[in-house]
Amino acid sequence: MSRRVWLRSFSAVASAALLTSVASMPAASGSAVAAPGLATAPLTGLAAGANPDGTTTVVLPVTGDSWVNSLGPTSGQSTSPELQVGSTNLGLSKSRSFLDFDYSALAAIPQGAVVTSAELRLSNFATGACAGTAVRASRITGTWTIDGLKWSKQPAVTATGSATSTASYGASACPDEGMVTFDATAIASAWVQGSARLGIQLRADKESAASSYRKFRSQEAADPATAPTLTVTYDSYPATPTALTVTPGVNSYASSLTPTFTAAVTDPDGGSLRGFFEVRKGTTPTSPVVWSGASDPVPSGGTASVTMPAGVLVDGTVYSVAAYGHDGVLKSKTPAAKAFKTDVTPPAAAVVTSDVFTDGQWLNPMPASASFTLDGSADTGGFEVTVDGTVLPLVAADASGDDTFTWQPVPGWHTLGVVPLDKAGNRGAATTFSFGTGTPAFAAPTEWQGSTGDFPVYMSAPPNAVRAALLWHVAGETTWHVAGQVTRDDSAWDGSVTNDSGHSTPGALVWHAALEPLGSGTLSAPALVQIRGCFQYPSGAIACTANRLVQLVEG
Repeated sequence: MSRRVWLRSFSAVASAALLTSVASMPAASGSAVAAPGLATAPLTGLAAGANPDGTTTVVLPVTGDSWVNSLGPTSGQSTSPELQVGSTNLGLSKSRSFLDFDYSALAAIPQGAVVTSAELRLSNFATGACAGTAVRASRITGTWTIDGLKWSKQPAVTATGSATSTASYGASACPDEGMVTFDATAIASAWVQGSARLGIQLRADKESAASSYRKFRSQEAADPATAPTLTVTYDSYPATPTALTVTPGVNSYASSLTPTFTAAVTDPDGGSLRGFFEVRKGTTPTSPVVWSGASDPVPSGGTASVTMPAGVLVDGTVYSVAAYGHDGVLKSKTPAAKAFKTDVTPPAAAVVTSDVFTDGQWLNPMPASASFTLDGSADTGGFEVTVDGTVLPLVAADASGDDTFTWQPVPGWHTLGVVPLDKAGNRGAATTFSFGTGTPAFAAPTEWQGSTGDFPVYMSAPPNAVRAALLWHVAGETTWHVAGQVTRDDSAWDGSVTNDSGHSTPGALVWHAALEPLGSGTLSAPALVQIRGCFQYPSGAIACTANRLVQLVEG
């Protein structure tokens, strides 16, 4: 007989469902919810030669088959077109058959892969009874050769992992011929795990019964389609997922009762797989499962994602999530795991105090420095702080939820905004702390600010002023002019001010510098202009800002 190597992968004609149930998933208890989607949608994008369910099937061709009889022929029938098993004469003479295979295809099975199924198929065309008794397929453990096989020189076999079939064809009351299948999963698994690869024996369990007799087509059958075949289907365990996240939230907190879990999943066989996520109330392996769910299929190496439904998690409770890769047949041996605590309650608003300033008041003279204390609730992890609209780097809270920082004040009116963030990232209500210090000051325009015509103006001063004015002169001159081309809310400003929250201000103004009269014309670019703002008080006292330079530039 010819000996050849033949590795063939099977592809199903139609896409099979990923799973018909989640029975292979971890058992859930309590109020667990079945993983959605696993029962219906097939995996796609599989590696070449893979089955739709993520497994791979190879064929081990028969390299030799033979049978022997206890009375004759006692020598092997290696060229016979049939294989005989059992007895036709109440056991006076008994037949047994032996098959050997080309095992080279097993070398393609990756280390750590699992044989999920194996089938030995033979075409049965004669039987002693349609209601046949069992024929057993056993793994051969002793050395033998096709040419050296004799009844007196049969190789040893093991019952471990053997399988039987009672199917019978070829009698008058049953079909003339049919395919008989033996479950060879345990046999193939033993070969993959290192047991000697010496073939399979076929033997009747009751060799004295006529119902044990069978004739099967051999490798030498006239029709190759009826020759024996051995198929082995294997699968590799997906790797332990990586980069497990729980969002939204920070650290080990979830700031939502419907968080999204993500993890990178990889299958050594390639193709696509799902992430399977299991949530337990608690952090031990025996903690009760409260929910489990599967992601949509993703390519191997991709990120699987699934979002929990509402009504499962409870605020303020510690849970753990385990993430597995699942290729439709096998899931990761070891999960990625992460503990998290739910926290969807925002922290209380912070209380802001200062060692020198009082909220809503102006302090003059200006202190050399000032400290501010942010008093948050115990679960506060940090603060978002703004000073006059400028966002500062995130301020971390201490173990009590508080923080103290110093700030070098500058003249003018200032507003400190504070938003507490708890350890889960929840944002509390904003607190503002407003104060003024020193002499009157500009908030706008900035020093050296340039414009082709208009400048925004915002200035503030200690409270109780009755009116204010904007003054200007061209740099190098000494005579100040009262700006007359100033508007507020698109109307001419009359110099009025408001006294609210501890300071005086005319509000947001616009100075139309290019319209200011100068000589026989108007102020024109290019020009470097010095400005100042002055406030008048009931006593007649006048307080002014420091001078500020701005640039009128050509358009």
